[in-house]
Amino acid sequence: IQECSHCQYPCDTCLSLTQCRSCSYGYNLIESQHLCVTPSHCPNGTFPDNTLRLCASCHSTCLTCVGPESQDCSSCNQTAGYMALTAEHGSCDLLACSEGSYLNDSAPGCAACDPRCKSCDGPEYCIECKAGLVEVKMNGTDRVKCEGCPLGYELSKAKECVGKLSVNIEICGDGLNQGGHECDDGNNNNGDGCSSTCTVEPGYVPMYSALICLLYTSD
Repeated sequence: IQECSHCQYPCDTCLSLTQCRSCSYGYNLIESQHLCVTPSHCPNGTFPDNTLRLCASCHSTCLTCVGPESQDCSSCNQTAGYMALTAEHGSCDLLACSEGSYLNDSAPGCAACDPRCKSCDGPEYCIECKAGLVEVKMNGTDRVKCEGCPLGYELSKAKECVGKLSVNIEICGDGLNQGGHECDDGNNNNGDGCSSTCTVEPGYVPMYSALICLLYTSD
C-alpha cells in the first residue's frame, strides 16, 4: 500500500522527498533542478520572480539580470554580440555586425549573409553583391539578388558557388588557342607559319581564330 508523505520544507509541493515542484513563501524554484532556494541564490542567467516563486530565465541578450522583467539586464551576453547596458539596469544593445553578416532576430546575434553578398540585412537578399556578380534589383525595394559566382568561384551542377580547383593552362601545339598564343596549328614544327613556340612566323598571317597561318603574298 502506497502512503502519502509530507514534502520536505521548503517544498510546497513535490515530486519526491528531495525534488520540489513548487516552493514555500520566501523561496524560488530552480525548475531544472527541482530545488528551492532563497531569492539571492538564484543562479546566473536567472532572476527571482517572487510572484511565481521561480528563478526565471533572463532574456537571451542578458548574461545576468535582476528583474522584475527578463530584459532587465545587469550585464550583457557579449558572446552573442551584445554590448553595454543602455542604463544601469536596462536593455543590452547589439554590437554592429561585421561586413558579410547581419543581425539575426530569431537567434540573437550576428549571422552570415549568403556567400554572394558583400553586405545584407537578412538571409535571402543582398544590399550589395561581391565583385564579379551581377546585381538584379528587386522591384520596390533597395535589395538585390546576386547572379553568378564571386571571382575565384564557379557554379556547380547543384547551383552552388564552389572554389575553382584548377585553372586552364595553355599548351603550345595542342591545336587549342585560348588567347595565350599568337597561333596554335596542332604541332611544334617550325617553317609552317606557326613556330614551335606558337608565334606567327615572318611572311605568314594568322587565320581561323589563329589556329593556322597562311603564307602572305603581295598579290
